[in-house]
Order: sequence, then C-alpha cells, then structure tokens
Amino acid sequence: MGPSPKRHESFLPVLPFLFLASGFGSLVLEVTWARQLSLLTGSGVRASGAVVAVLLAGLGLGAALAGPLADRLQRPLRAYALTEAGISLWAILTLPLFPRLSGLLPVLREGARGSLDLGFGPLLAICVLVLPGALLMGATTPLVVRADCLLRSPDSSPEAAGRSLGRMYGWNTLGGAAGALSAAFLLLPRLGLRSTLLLAAATDLFVAACALSMSPAASSPTPPDPGKPPGTVPVFGWMSGNPRRGILLFALFLTGTLGALFQVAWTRLLVLFFGSSVQALGLTLAACLLGLGLGSAWTTRRLKRGARAASLATKLCAGGAVATFITLPLWGKLPVLMVLAQARVGTSFNGALLLQSVMAGFLMLPPAAALGALLPALTASLGGGVEHSGKVSGGGFALDSTGSLLGGLGAIYFLLPRVGAGTILRACVLAEVFLLASLTLVATLRAERTALRRNLTAAAVLAAGVLLLPSWNPVFLTSGPLLYGPAYLRIGGKSWSGIQEAMQRRGQLLFLDEGADATVTVRLGAGGTRSLQINGKTDASDAGDLPAQLLAGQIPALLHPAPSRALIIGLASGTTVRALADHSVHRLDCVEISSGVAKAAAYFEKANGKILSDPRFHLYLGDGRVFLEESREPYDLIVSQPTNPWIAGVTNLFTSEFFRAARRRLAKGGILLVWVQGYAMAPEDFRSVIGTFQDVFPGGQLWEESAGGGDYFLVGPRDPEPLTVEAVSTRLDSTAVIRSRLQSAGVRDLADFVTRFLAGGQTLTDFSRGAPRITDDNLRLEYSAPQEIWHNRMPEMLEMLEGVRQPPGALFADLESPSHAELRARLAGLQRGRRDRIRVALTLRREDLEALSSPSLVAAVKLIRDGQEEKALSFLGRARDEARRAPVVPLLQGWTLLGQNRSAEAERAFRAARELDSLSADAAEGLGIALYRQGRLGEAARLFVAATALDPGSAGPVSNLGAVRLAQGRTREALGLLDRALERDPTHLSARINRGVALARLGRVQEAVTAYEQALEKDPGNEDALYNLRRARERLSEASGRKP
Repeated sequence: MGPSPKRHESFLPVLPFLFLASGFGSLVLEVTWARQLSLLTGSGVRASGAVVAVLLAGLGLGAALAGPLADRLQRPLRAYALTEAGISLWAILTLPLFPRLSGLLPVLREGARGSLDLGFGPLLAICVLVLPGALLMGATTPLVVRADCLLRSPDSSPEAAGRSLGRMYGWNTLGGAAGALSAAFLLLPRLGLRSTLLLAAATDLFVAACALSMSPAASSPTPPDPGKPPGTVPVFGWMSGNPRRGILLFALFLTGTLGALFQVAWTRLLVLFFGSSVQALGLTLAACLLGLGLGSAWTTRRLKRGARAASLATKLCAGGAVATFITLPLWGKLPVLMVLAQARVGTSFNGALLLQSVMAGFLMLPPAAALGALLPALTASLGGGVEHSGKVSGGGFALDSTGSLLGGLGAIYFLLPRVGAGTILRACVLAEVFLLASLTLVATLRAERTALRRNLTAAAVLAAGVLLLPSWNPVFLTSGPLLYGPAYLRIGGKSWSGIQEAMQRRGQLLFLDEGADATVTVRLGAGGTRSLQINGKTDASDAGDLPAQLLAGQIPALLHPAPSRALIIGLASGTTVRALADHSVHRLDCVEISSGVAKAAAYFEKANGKILSDPRFHLYLGDGRVFLEESREPYDLIVSQPTNPWIAGVTNLFTSEFFRAARRRLAKGGILLVWVQGYAMAPEDFRSVIGTFQDVFPGGQLWEESAGGGDYFLVGPRDPEPLTVEAVSTRLDSTAVIRSRLQSAGVRDLADFVTRFLAGGQTLTDFSRGAPRITDDNLRLEYSAPQEIWHNRMPEMLEMLEGVRQPPGALFADLESPSHAELRARLAGLQRGRRDRIRVALTLRREDLEALSSPSLVAAVKLIRDGQEEKALSFLGRARDEARRAPVVPLLQGWTLLGQNRSAEAERAFRAARELDSLSADAAEGLGIALYRQGRLGEAARLFVAATALDPGSAGPVSNLGAVRLAQGRTREALGLLDRALERDPTHLSARINRGVALARLGRVQEAVTAYEQALEKDPGNEDALYNLRRARERLSEASGRKP
C-alpha cells in the first residue's frame, strides 16, 4: 500500500476561489476574442454564432478528452495548473496572431462578397484564434473536479463526482458572471482590447501559479495501473445497454440545449426592451451565468446534506418548468411594466441599468438556477466516486456543452427566424415537462407508483397550460419601452390601459420579421407615415428623417464631378440609394447586415422609387466593413449610414481603421460620406468622431441636415480640390428629378444646399484637437454612447458648432466673385432663418423628439428645421390629436405661427401650451411675443418677467422685456435690461440692435453706431440693423454739419 493521502484542510476553500478566478479570466478572454473576431468576420449573427459554436465545441471536446486523463494522473492539480498556464500563453500568442490573420483572411475568403455564407477563410480564422484556448478551458473542469475530490478524500460516496462538479462549476460560473460585468462596464471601456486580454491572461497565470503550489496536496494515494482503466463507469450509457444511464445522459444533453435556447430567447426579448448596447448585453449574460452558478452551488449543498441525486433532479426539473411557465405571461406584460417603472426611477443610464438588473434577475434567475442545479444533480445520479470523478465530470460537462452548441445554433439559424423567441420559450417549457416525465421514470423505478402518477399529472397540467397561454401582442413587444417610455407616459399617463393605448398609437404594424439578426417592423402612423424599426428603435421613415436620408445621397453626388460606382453601407428604407441613383451612377452596391431590413424596404417604395428592382442596384447581405475590406474594385462614392453608435458593433464603422479601409477603396477623386447621429451624443464623443475622421481625411468637411442640428454628415474627399459655384450649380440643376428630390429635403436652390455646409479642413482639425481617437482597440464610443441616450445634448452641440461654423466662402473658391452677388445676398437672408430654426431646436427637450409617440410631431420638427413652416403646421395639427398631453406640440405651433406673423393664432397655441406645462419658460416667452405684436404691452411685460423667473439664465425673455420698455418709452430701464441680456448671451442679435435704439434715443449716437456695427458683424444683411445704422450716421452727419 502507498502512503496515506495528504489532506490539507486549509486548501479546501482556496481551490473554489481559484476556479472562480479562472472563470473570470476565461469569460473576459471569450468576450475579447469575440470582439476581435467581429472586426475580421463581421458582427452579423452568423459570424457571432460561429464564434460561439467553435467555443462550445472546444469546451466540450476539451472536457471529454481530459476527463479520462484526469483519473489516470497522480497529481491532477499540477495538470490543471499547466492547463491554466497554457490558456494564459495562448491568450498572449493571439495578440501577434490576430493581425496576421487579418492580412491572410482576404486571400482565404470564399463565396460571394458580403454574403452571409462565412466560407472557409473566416471559419479558419475563428478556429485558429478560439479553438486552442477553448480546448484548454474545457479541460480545466474534469482536472479541477478530480483535484477537489482528492483534497476531500476519503469520500467513498458514489455522488462525490457530482458534488464536486456542482461546487466547482458553480464557483467558475459565478466568476464568469463577474467577468461579463467587468468586461462590459470596466475593463474594455478603460483598458481596451489588448490590455484587457493581457489582464485576463495574467489572471489565468496567477491561478496556474497558485494551483501548482497546491498540487502536492491533491495527490492520488497510489499510482494508477497503466494497464487498467481507472474504473468501470461507462460515460456513454446508451452504448452500455443501461436504459437508466442513457436517460440521465440524454437529460444532461437536453439541459445544455435548454440553457442555450433560453439564453438566445431571453437575449432577443431583452434587446427589444432594453436595447442592444454592450452594457445591456453584458447584464443579460451576467444574469444568466449568475443563475447557473447559484443553482449549481445550491445543489452541492443539498447533495452534501444527503439528498438523493435522482429525486433532486426530478424536483429541480419540475421547479424549472414551473418557474419558466410563470414567467411566460410576464414577458408579454414587461413593456408596460417597464414604462410604469420609469415613472418612478426616471430616465437615465443608471436608472436603465437598475431596471434591467431587477427585471432580468426576476425573469431569468429562477429558470437559469434550475438548469444550473440540474448539471451536478444529473452527474451525481450517474454515480462514480473519487476514482471516476474526472471521467464522469468531463463526460457530463461535455454532454452539456454539446447540447448548448446544438441548441444555440438551432435557435439562431432555425428557430428564431421561423417561430420567434416566444415560441422558443414555450417549447423550452414543454421540453422541461418531457424531461420531468423522463426523470420521474428514472427516480421512481423502485419507488411508489403514487409519486409516479403525481409527477406525470403535474407534467401534463404544465404542458396543457403552455398550450393554452395566449400569445404576446407584437405591438407591445416591439414598442421600445426603455427608449420611448417618457413619451408613452406623457400620452397615456400612469395607467396600464393608457400606456397600451399610447403604444398602439405609434402605428399599425404592416410588417414583422423576427429574424436571426434582429426583429424588424414597419409601422403605418398617422397621416400615412411609414417608419422602420430595428429591435423596437425607429431607424428610418418616409417623413421625419426623409430629408436626412436624401441628403446622405445627394451631398456626395453633387460634390463629385462624375460618380460612376457607389457603395452604400446600410440599406434602411432605401431612400439614400434612390438619391444616389438620380445621378449618373452606373453601379450601386449596397451592404445590409439584416435580412429583415432588406425585406422591409419593399414597404417604402414610394420613398425609394422601387430601387430594389433597379438593374444598377446590387444588394449584399453581410457586414459592411468586411465587404469593404475584401472589395477589389474602387468606388467613386462610399456612403456609410450606420444606426446610432450606442448599438453594439456599430462603432466598428467609426474607427480610424474603418476610415482608412474606406479611403483605400476610393477611386481617384472619390468621396466618403459618414452619417453621424449627433442628437444623442456627448460633445466630446462628437469631437472624437470628427478627429478620427480628420486624421484620415485632412480635407474633410462637416455638413448638417438642417440648422436645427441632430443629424450630421462627415464628407471626406480622397483628393480634395477647390469647388466652384458654377460646377455645383450645374449638377444641382442638371435634371428635374434631382431638383425635385432636393426640394423634398427642404433644399430649394443652391443657396439652400450651401447652408448645410458647416465647416471643413483645418477648422475641423483644430476643433477636434485633443479629443481621444476611436480605434479598433479602444472602441471608446461603443461604451460611452449608451450613457447619452437620455441626455438632451442638442443645446451644447449647437452652441459648440456655432463657434466653428465657417462662411460659405470656405466651401467655394469663387463665391466672392461679382457674378455671385445674388447668391451671397440669398445666403445672408438664409442665415437669419437658420438662427430662428436653431431657436426652435433649442426649445425642444430630448423626450419631445420621439417618433413613436407622434410620427406627425417628428415630421413637423424636421419640416420646421428645413424651413417648410406651412407643411409643418398641417403635421402639427395632426400631432395635437396624437399627443394631446404633450406641451411641445402647441409650443411649436405657436413659434411657427409667429414666424408667419399670425400673432392671434400663435397666442391661442401658446396659451394651450401653458395649460399643459405652466412651468415652461418658452411658452411664457412665446405668448409674450404674440401679445407684444398685438400691442398688448402690459400683458407682454408680465409674461416676460414670468419667463425670466422660470429660466433665469436665458437672455431671450430679458431682451424682449427690454423691447417692451422701449415701446413704452422707458428707455433707461430698457437699456439696463438689454445690457443684462447681452451679458447672458453676447451673440443675441435683437438685444444688440435694440440696445443701439436705446442709446440713440438717449443721445449716445456714436455708441449706437457701434452697437449696430457689432450686430452687422453677426448678420451682415440684417435690414433692421442696416436701417438704424444709416439713420444714426445721418444724425452724426447732421450734428457735425451744424457745428460752426
């Protein structure tokens, strides 16, 4: 006999901690590898599915291979330490390997460009980068279980392997949950991909060192006989003729399958409700892993207290089926619940995280915990003491991983596109019922028939309940409750039925496609407006954002002398492609990552002119960046119109690496346009995007969709050349189709088009100096952008951009030519209108702009920003019916009517706005202006005083009160008020002009001249300033002439 086994009681709590740290490091590595591979293979569902498949296959294969080996080793903990060290080493090796794969991939890639078929090249890249690490990760489980059993020896219980697996798997999975949260909220945002990977590698190396120092404590008492297999427990029971074991092994496989199905279905539903930011996805993954880990740990405690494994597995299966069944109707009610919860916690990034944590935990933790608890219970039911612990735990883990592999692939590629997430969850309950019935047979083979009848009856009742449950309402599921909750609350109040009615008002569902990549819908709103939603978020329409879609195509086409080939990344409604097709483009290639969006484009044929049937149009389904990297033909125009950068994966289209790839694919004289949604972006992030772009395109330009801001376009010419007025004017007037299309975007002539130009060249470079750049390594925008969703950054953005705005002469080299005097005069007039539209934009709060609550409201806002006031008023009339409780609607009516000098109608609109929001300074000020224009000076003054009290920092009400005092003859008081207004806003034009009037009345004519001249520096064509300046100079001249 050999020596007695060494028992180090002090090491017992250390090994679970090490495996927890291993789970943390492994999950961080998996997230990092997946993020790196998305840059190579794309962020589409097939590419990400392939990454998960290879990872799970490696985990299962590694566990299966290492299990029998672990039972043969005298010191399995030493082998575990070497395995952890191997994971660390492989992680470090992937750093130089990744760029080499990036260079090799275009050569290896097979299949049609941009298709969803991954081909040999991407699959090879995934296998090379992920598979070795996954094999080693999978091998750690049987090795550490075997070591744990030896540390706790002597333990002759046949359930020792199951108890140890539950203990170690539970700790490892909890570490994975911590890794998921840390990667999404701390490591990747702060450190970037490379440093995060190195930190994970260091964690695994630390685990290896600790395990190696402990290895003598977990030693087999005698060396195994190399000629004799370590035990007689067959892992694959269906090959041994043991039906009971076969049922248990199938249950292990089915448990893994159910876990993957649940995670896919839960993720899809939570993306609809919470959005698909990296933080939201990280929380979802962490909640699932937390449930699995807690369930596994709970089973270990139950087994340790003497619970029968087979009986416990049956109860767990019943509990999981009941928990999932209870949550099924709650998923359909979750959108309304979330909106009502927002009324309490408010709308903020932290509030959204709190809501998601609570709701995801409530809905996901019980079913996930039941599944996590089943793995050790089923493994313990297989039997096998210490001598078989590696084989049993490795085989059980391998079966679970294999089930997860097939379940994940089946859900992504087959079930989601055909039956949807709701049906998947129902099927999961039925599968749990089937599993309950199967395990009941196993657990009651030698028990009383009463238990058998009871469990089978419960299974039948659950199955019947699932089949009888009503289906969920897709209108509510796709309502985007987190994004649009404030609007639903304003329209529907805080009642359940009111919220549901508000959601239904968003529009009738014309199209619903729950595809593998996203849930895509098309809604028909008030006035016939059609809008496209991706995962509940509106991304295009044929009304509100139609001008931006048209300009995204028209701007680069008008700046290029003769575009022949164009590439569009992102189809949306197809309107941008239509705008490009109006020009002399011979080939239009479009890459769209979502097949549902491609199908939905048929519902926007009025806006896109049936572009999908144009022989020049070629649609490729796949990742736009991958398509660009592998393209060989150059393009004259490339238009990138991604969705908001807070969506996971979208930042790939804002990095310096992407901009360089686009530059390489531009032909001589080619132009890249990038659509940037600035309305929910921090000014610092906006500067980062511009700086990253300018580094690649030093001659870049910034254009805006309208003076009111929101949507911006970065235009990067590969070979910058001076533009002439004549060249652009000729292209703009070349066909009636182009003119008509531009008029639909609010562009009536060349001057209208030119006012969309904001700044370019060195001005943009100076503006972005010091802003952090966005790279494939840091992806900083992906982590910062979600925090800005609920912030109204429009005032800051407009103020910031007004400071860098360049005159149109910066765009045209010949604008100052005498032949263009008429154009210059027209531009001066438009500048005044632009300032009015900026004021309208500043009037709006972020929550007032949601398309879902009133499609007509958003259409009206866009029309106002484009200067189409008459059309806007008709949409505002419809919006009054759609959003009866929204004060912004009558407020906008009032300002628009004031712009048309319809003061009496404006008065009624502003009074309606004040009834809905008595604390609105804008409504008080607008009403005051309407009364002032009707000669009701006393009432107007009181309202301006009230507006000043409501918004003490605003210059407008103070300036208007000064104008009233001027009209009342109280000149000195007026001058003091106007000086106060200019202290608050030195650029306030009306205050500057009226100050000149007050000074002139007080006899300070020379100072008045200075005030008028300062006003004209801001607006050279201002008629009031010009008239008063002429009169003041005449007075000075007359006074000078009377001198002796």
